Amino acid sequence: LVNRTAYFRRRRSATSQNATAAAPTTAEVFQVREGRMATVKALVDQLSDAELAEPRGDQTVRSCLWTVLDEEWYHHWFANRDLDVLVAR
Repeated sequence: LVNRTAYFRRRRSATSQNATAAAPTTAEVFQVREGRMATVKALVDQLSDAELAEPRGDQTVRSCLWTVLDEEWYHHWFANRDLDVLVAR
């Protein structure tokens, strides 16, 4: 956690000093996103029905996963909606 905090502080400082240089390219964003999606897919593929039914607080792993997937769907929907608006300008 300490290393991450230091990293983000340095990153924030670099971003505030030169926002253009700190901004990732679209290709870089897609590359990171694809890696994260692959990680989630690999983790989900390993889950058994029994593991999905395990309780986590007052929810099951399955319901928590559905929440994450639902949030992802809405993020995708809003991003496309906003891109459509920008393209129409």
